[in-house]
Formats: sequence, structure tokens, C-alpha cells
Amino acid sequence: MKRLLFTLAIILIFSCASSAQTLAPFKGNAKAAVSYTFDDGLEEHYTMVLPVIDSLGIKATFWIIADNIDKRIPMVGHMPVTWQQLCTIADHGHELGNHGFTHTAVDWISFEEGDREIERNDSAIFAHTGVHPVSFCFPGNGRPSANVKRVLEHPSILGARTYETGIGGDATVEQLDEWLYNAMVRGEWVVGMTHGITHGWDYFKNPDVLWQHLNHAKALADSGQLWIATFAEVNAYRQGFTETATYILPRKPRKVTQRGKRLIPYKSWDGTWCVDAQRDIKLKIKY
Repeated sequence: MKRLLFTLAIILIFSCASSAQTLAPFKGNAKAAVSYTFDDGLEEHYTMVLPVIDSLGIKATFWIIADNIDKRIPMVGHMPVTWQQLCTIADHGHELGNHGFTHTAVDWISFEEGDREIERNDSAIFAHTGVHPVSFCFPGNGRPSANVKRVLEHPSILGARTYETGIGGDATVEQLDEWLYNAMVRGEWVVGMTHGITHGWDYFKNPDVLWQHLNHAKALADSGQLWIATFAEVNAYRQGFTETATYILPRKPRKVTQRGKRLIPYKSWDGTWCVDAQRDIKLKIKY
């Protein structure tokens, strides 16, 4: 009888207090993540994109070319944003990323010149906006493996865009929605790319396609199935740079604490119980 009681006590202890070890691949245990990125820092990004994504509560990444802004150099006939407009974009919580000071493809220049392209752009963006970029977008998408390695080794760069899906041009709403659906089926982080909205590189033949798609993406995010975040935010979460993470729990807990602080568990999109907590610090869980 004593042995039985001892065994039951041990079972009870382990069932009432345990640690969650499983981290969700995406924040909130979403099925997939998407980052919307806008290349070259065009004025249309401020006048057309910013109002829409702000109204939806979507955060995006804008890849900036400082020399174009300083010299007012148009890209395919389209003017760049101003520094003041970029300050507003940053103040609204969007990411300002590094697209090279002069937009010179890094596979055409030496490693040392590539470092200067990064550092001059970092310095200019910081001087004008107070924001120091932490991610890099390869000008012209030229990225031989040696150049990618060199950029990722740069101390100011935590991540670089090494793949993307063009979402402009002749894309339809159905095609873009299918792109997100496939990402959720595969459990992927996808990165959307476009330049112009009404003209310029890969501009939308019908800009309503983008607005309708963003509304659909927001609905998926609201349901918990999709995580929409800046390139830097998703990269940091995936690389373990963030202080917080989503932990997956085996079932509904009675109480979850971390360092004595009580946390609030919640159900993710598929009914799985989760809790957001500081990364790599033991959780105490009672079921």
C-alpha cells in the first residue's frame, strides 16, 4: 500500500509541475509567417502603401538606398521618399532595412567595397532617422554564396534577404492568396517583394490586387494562422535572437509561471495550448 501511494505521489508531482521544451516555429504557433518587403524606398511606399498597412495593423520592411534620397535620384522614373517620410514610416513601427548606399550589386565589387556600401548606408539612415538597420537586401538580388557569407558576417547585419517571391506585375489576388495557402501547408516563412505600385519595376497592373491580398492576409493573421511581421522580426525569432518565444504545451494548464511571474496561456489556431514567455528560462507548469 505504501509503495502504491509513493508511486501515485511521484506521478502526481510530474503531472502537476513540468517544463515545456517545445518552441513554436512561428510566434503564436502560427502555421506560417510572411514578411512584406518594398524595395528602393520609393515615394509611393509612403503615399500609397503606408496608409493601407497602417489601417490594417500590418508591419512591413522598406529597403533603403541613402544616396538616392540625398541626391533625389529617381528609380525607373519614380522619386524616392524623403528622410522626413522615412522617419514617419519608422515611427509607425515599420522596418528600415539596408539596400546598399548606392544600390551597387555586391557581386560586382570587392568585399571591402561591399562593406563600405553597408556601412555608409547604415550611417546615413541612422543619422537621418535614428534607426540602425539590422538586415540587408542585396541590390539587384545578386547574391553568390561568397557574398552572402560575407554580408552575414558583417557585425551590423543580423539577417539578409536571400530568397523572395515577386508579388507585383501581373499577379492576381488568387495567385497571391494561393502563395500564402501553400506557405501554411508547408509551414514556411515567405517573403514578398515588390518595387513600384503604379509604375516602375514590377509595378502592379492593378494595385487593387495588393490591397485585396493584404486584407486577406490580415484575416488569416487575425485567425492566428499566419504571422505577419517585418523581415528583421521574423529573422530574429527564427534565429533565437529575441528574448521571448512561444512555447507549446501538451494540454490545458492550471497554472504557468516563470521566475515567479504568472503567465496567461492561450489556444492557438488549431486548439493547441501555448504560452508566450522569455526564451530559454525554465517554465513551471501545473496541469
